[in-house]
Amino acid sequence: MNPYYPMKAQVAAVRQETGDIKTFTLQVEGKKSFFFEPGQFVQVSLLGYGESPFSISSTPGDALEITVKNVGDVTQGMFKLEKGDELGVRGPFGTYYPLEKMAERDLVFVAGGFGMASLASGVKEALHKQNKFGQISLYYGARSPREFIFADGLTQWKKQGVKVNQSIDKTCAGWKGCVGFVPELLDQKPPSPRAAAFVCGPPRMIDASAQKLVEAGIPEKRIFVSLERRMSCGVGKCGHCLVRGKYVCRDGPVFTYAEAKKLVTDG
Repeated sequence: MNPYYPMKAQVAAVRQETGDIKTFTLQVEGKKSFFFEPGQFVQVSLLGYGESPFSISSTPGDALEITVKNVGDVTQGMFKLEKGDELGVRGPFGTYYPLEKMAERDLVFVAGGFGMASLASGVKEALHKQNKFGQISLYYGARSPREFIFADGLTQWKKQGVKVNQSIDKTCAGWKGCVGFVPELLDQKPPSPRAAAFVCGPPRMIDASAQKLVEAGIPEKRIFVSLERRMSCGVGKCGHCLVRGKYVCRDGPVFTYAEAKKLVTDG
């Protein structure tokens, strides 16, 4: 399949996650199921608006789902889409969270804000193959309770045995959970040093959380972070995501923390 040529896709469903985040279920022409590895992304094109990369938030082998935050021209166009509307899809692209190599280990997913969109497929895949792993834990921070995405999913994951630890940035009425940033949550409830960790969120949150994971005894080579924010074309041609000799879209977006430390910059 030509990586430069988009496949036709149709919107099968739209789910509102928060005020500015929606999840789109897409039916790709000629594909009953969409196969990919957790942590990979697709390029979505919309006539009259352009093309952008989006994390895949569905379970590998199910219908393709992408979770979109309304922050730019393409996403503004996508927020106007309804069931039956058409768009283009290229991919999947990029490196991924190596769950298969972590058999028998505890799995720790660490999300900051919209970073949960990238990690969702990893949590779902881990639950699909739950007998291969130890304890599955999620550390998830948001600005406020209203900004947690996948509310129904979080409830279901808890029922399936995932230890879900949530925190918000500031105290608010009705919130009985932890207050503080994600690294503080990791301090309060440190994971097992035998675990493998997967992290996605704002750059400073990634770095601070990874440092806490290292302090908990998890080696840098077993901490995997997604640096997807710099991507544009998806195939390493435009140079937009080139950082110190690495194309984030092609050589990443998932790197070990040891690799990522050489690449991460503010922004």
